Amino acid sequence: MSDMLKSGQGMGSTSDAPVPVMVAGTAMVAIKCISVVLLLGELGVDGAQEFVNTSAQAWDSTFIFLAGLLLLCLQISCGFAVMRGRNWGRWGYVACQCIVVLYLLLATIGSVFPEVFTVEGETSGQILHVLILQKIPDAVILALLFVPTASRRFFAARK
Repeated sequence: MSDMLKSGQGMGSTSDAPVPVMVAGTAMVAIKCISVVLLLGELGVDGAQEFVNTSAQAWDSTFIFLAGLLLLCLQISCGFAVMRGRNWGRWGYVACQCIVVLYLLLATIGSVFPEVFTVEGETSGQILHVLILQKIPDAVILALLFVPTASRRFFAARK
């Protein structure tokens, strides 16, 4: 058994990804999965059904709800892609975060889109403060993917 562990056989293929990339990829997947579990735990079965029913009342809110689910799945797949060394994974995650922040700002402050997903706050300053606090983990993930030299070298070598 110890020979197998030392040689790496039976444990799957080892990754040559640097630690910041593996941490970022794992965090991308874990944060999104845990957030879904926490949301379902907070809403409960009845609350989740009510949320889906409310989102399905009109076409525009249904579209936003389905786009949110698609974006969630895309972010999780970007996390797996990053761990496999795919450069599109990190750029896809950047695009997802830009879309999320833009939608939340427009839906909450500008009231442009249906308010399926919003940020709590009375004034624009409070809303921006809450949004920044919510996006700190995503900013750390992006920093792990783009700032360390090992991460940049890893993705540059994979092009």
